[in-house]
Order: sequence, then structure tokens, then C-alpha cells
Amino acid sequence: MINLPWLDNQYLSYYIDKFTATYYQQTGLTDTFTFTTDLAFSPGVFSGTVNGVLASLVGTSQIQLTLGLDASKRTPSFAGSLSHRMSGRQDGKLGTISATLNHSIPARTATDAYSSVSTLSLSYSGSFTEKIRYTLSGNLIYNTTSANPSWSLSFASGFSPFKGFSLSGSITANGSNTAPLSPTVSAQISGSYSFSPKLSANSSTSIQSGSPFFDVSATSSAGLSWRPTSNDNLNLSISSFKFDDPKNHSVVGSWSHSGNLSSFSLRQQISNSYQNMSTTFTANTSFAYADGAFAIGKAVNESFLLVKPVGELSKSDVSVARSLDSAPSYLPRPLGSALYNNISTNVKNSVVVFSSGATEYSTGSSFVYEITPRSRQSFVAKLDVEPAFTVSGVLLMADGSPYIQYSSPVYKVAIDETAGEELIRDDALYLFTDQEGRFILSEVKSGTYLFDLQVKDLWYAVRFTVPEIESEKLGLDRVLLLEDFWVADPAFEQRIVVTDVFTGEQVEEEEDVFGAELAVGYDAEVTLDVVDRISEETFWTIIFPPFDESDFSFEMFDESYVTDADFQFDESLFDEMIDEGEQDATAQQVFTAAP
Repeated sequence: MINLPWLDNQYLSYYIDKFTATYYQQTGLTDTFTFTTDLAFSPGVFSGTVNGVLASLVGTSQIQLTLGLDASKRTPSFAGSLSHRMSGRQDGKLGTISATLNHSIPARTATDAYSSVSTLSLSYSGSFTEKIRYTLSGNLIYNTTSANPSWSLSFASGFSPFKGFSLSGSITANGSNTAPLSPTVSAQISGSYSFSPKLSANSSTSIQSGSPFFDVSATSSAGLSWRPTSNDNLNLSISSFKFDDPKNHSVVGSWSHSGNLSSFSLRQQISNSYQNMSTTFTANTSFAYADGAFAIGKAVNESFLLVKPVGELSKSDVSVARSLDSAPSYLPRPLGSALYNNISTNVKNSVVVFSSGATEYSTGSSFVYEITPRSRQSFVAKLDVEPAFTVSGVLLMADGSPYIQYSSPVYKVAIDETAGEELIRDDALYLFTDQEGRFILSEVKSGTYLFDLQVKDLWYAVRFTVPEIESEKLGLDRVLLLEDFWVADPAFEQRIVVTDVFTGEQVEEEEDVFGAELAVGYDAEVTLDVVDRISEETFWTIIFPPFDESDFSFEMFDESYVTDADFQFDESLFDEMIDEGEQDATAQQVFTAAP
């Protein structure tokens, strides 16, 4: 006995005498014969089944024997079956033939009489033409407790006369063990037509003989299915319509919706000559919680992954894919976290999570996880990245002209162990200027950066600093505009630091650092300040301003400006053009093969 205090001190009992032991083994004894054993044992009850399948050139044969023992029964139960299936060639005239013989003897108590049931089934499937197929089948059942056997014989066929329409029919005769020579005959014909991939209709009619034989009854049904969207399905059906009692039928209309987070269904049924009506509405959704992450989904599997973007990615979109998936799946997260159910237990799962940027102009991020969950074990992935900015500025030469198509690597300034500065090249950043001397650096994280600027024969180290701002206070203003740097601007003269290239000491003399006397032997350093912080949408509007078509004089033409005569072929004009292009007959011609 196990006490469960969290269930109001209820007890959970285990009965050892009611255990069940099972054994299953499937063995390929040869390349054509497979042997299967299935055993089950409980105290007082035993069941054993052996099965053998032989595949040969003449078809597939199968034999199965089952023995059952029950302590409450006087005799054991036995069941055996022997079947064979043979198929002809796909382009041949011979179809598929199958035969099955079953024999079963139920277990008996001391007062039960002996009985056994034998069944013989035969069927043949073939085709009249390439598009018209048919099946002929028959069954013979004999029970030792009955004087006569029961039997059934059926024929079914179907074909598709044109695209979207299919027609099928069947006829069946059944003879009971009480009146085997007075069978009942039933026939059914059905058809379906697809108007479009979203709209289809079907109908069927069944006819059955009665007593007397020609006292037949007919029942019809029809249905209409429409899928207005990929998530919605509308159905309308009429069933059990009898021509002798047209009001007594059933009408069912239903609507179902399957979304990413929930599913809904509404069903209305009318029956019993429109006297009974029933309405059913169903709504399904599921919630998942783990380690502070809360998500909603249409279903929750045994193991799942919750993806919770925080900080800089708190408003981003999330998509998840397995390592072998062709495309990631977008996951909504109305409660802050996204629910991913495609996780397999007890195996390694390689999952890639894609997250969009903080703004429409930001680049996305990807995260790779490898997880091996146990049964009912789930995981939470919290996504966050460091805020990044777009940095832009303009570089002008000494004569005021822009640095056109100038390029330079970008270095991040770091502090080494000796408190000195160390330049680390950032391979993700590279500076290029356009026709106006403007450079744009994207995805620049906080820190101090430096790039090289060649001023005549001098090399300037141009610095700028990206401030560290919390993502909650950052908002959408993620473009830092640096002050325009004109190397001959007197306003920068006091801010340029010139050092001796050999000693590293700062030059104290008040020299014209832009003059020719500093042609060799010195390097200069300058820091550009951030003058404004704007949104990316505002920045790109400044770079590529919109225009109004009304500001331009586009010539307007009426419909009569171009007529059919403009497209007519003038044969005489064409001949003149050909004649003008004729070459001298004595000229050499060179022919080359097409690649």
C-alpha cells in the first residue's frame, strides 16, 4: 500500500496476484519465411499465438494458430487460420486472388455443448479496362450448432468517367443459416464530384429486398463539403432519406476550425421528422508551464519545448525547426512564450530556434539546442541578445569632396591585462562609403570602435563610441548619427591628437596638422561624437526620400494612342530591311558551335 497525501490521503493498492506477463518475438528464419511468437500469461489465464508467413513466387501464404487456457473453463480454446494471396503482373490479365480458411473452437464449461465455427473466404480483384476495376468475393460460414451454413456473395466495381467525378456500385446477396435458399439482396450506388480543391459533393442510394422479395426499400444520402480556408471546414449532409417516408430523415450541419492555439466545432442535427434537434459546441485548447514560462497551444505533447524571448528579443517573432526539416514553423506566443511539440523522447533532438530582430530593420538571430528528454520531461529556452545599433556618418577630404568608395576594417577597442588598449578586428563590420562619403555600419554593439582614415600621406585613427543602453529604455531609436568629419575643418583642429610614430609621444607644437609638413613620420587620432539618435524608419527615409508622381511630368496617353495597326506586320518593309543587310556573296562566313 502506498499513501498519497496530496490526494487527500488516499491509498494506491497493488495486487501481485493479478499481474500480466507478455512475450513477443518476430524472427526471419530465412529470406522468405518469418516466424512470430506472441505469449501472454496472467494467473489462471494463458494465451499463445504462433504465426508463420512464407513469401514465394506463387504468392504469400500465412498460417496462424492460437491456444487459450482459462482455469474457469473445462476445455481450452483454439483458433487456426490458413490463407494464401497471389497477384498477377500489373500489366497482365490476371488480377489478385486470395483465399482464407478459419476454424475456431471456443472454450467450454462443464455445462456447455461442443461447438465450432468454420469460415471459408474467397475473393478476386481484377479490371475490365484500365479505368474500370471490380472485386468479386464470397463467404461460407458453418456453425456446428446450426443445421445449415450461412453465406454471402458480393460484387463491387467503380470507375472515374472524367476528372473530379467518381462512380462506384456494389450488389450483395446474403443467405442466413435458417433460410439459406431465400437470400436477401442489397445494392448500393454512390458517386462523388469535386468542383474545386475546396468544394466537393457526394451522394449514395441503397436498395434492399424484403419479404416478399420484391418488397424493396430504398434509402438515400447526400453530402456537401466546403473548405473556405485551410483551417475551416463546413459540412452539410442528409442521411436515411426514405422515399416511402420522405420526412423521416436526418440533417446534420457542422463547422470546424483548427487553429494554431485552439480548435472549435459546432454541430447541429435535426431528426425524427424535424421533431428532435440537438446542438453541440466543442472548444479545445491546452496550456503549458515550465520554469516561469507559460504558453498556450492546440495540444501539449508528453515532452515539449517552451521558447521565451526576453530583453532585446521580447517582441520578436519565433520560428522553430528540427535539423532535418525543410522549413521552420512559425510559433505564435500570445502569453509570451512559444510552444513547440515536435520533440521525441529518449533520443537526441537537434532544434534550431529562429528569432526576428527587435525592429523591422534588424537582422534575426538563430539558436541551436540539442536535447534528449526523458518521459514527461520538458525544456525552456530563454532567448536574449545584446542591443545593437546602426552607426552612420560622412567623411570629407581636405578639399571638401567626399571620400568615395573608401573602405577600411573596423576594430573594437578593448582593455588588456596591463590596462592598455588592444585593437580587436571585428570581422562582422567593415566600412564602405558611397558617392556622398556616407558610411553605414549595421548591428554595432556597445563599445568603442576605431577605423583607419587616410588623409593624404597620413593615417588617422577615427574613433566613435556606442553607448550602453538597456533594451527596455532603448525603444525604436537605434540609429546613431555621428558628426560629419571634414579633415580640414578648423573645428576639429583642437581635437586631433598627433603622436610621433616612433616614440609614441604627443606632438606639443602648434603645427598645421593638415599641412604638408606632416607628410611623414606622424599618425593622428580623432574621436567623433554622436550628434543624434533616430529611428531606423526615419533614417532610411532620409537616405532614400519618397517622391510623389505628381511632382514629375509623366506623359499621359489615352486608350486610342496605341491601336491594333501598330502591331500589324508589314511584309514589304521587312523585305527592305533584309535586303539592306545582305552581305557580299564572296565574303567568308564563320560558324561557331553553340555552347
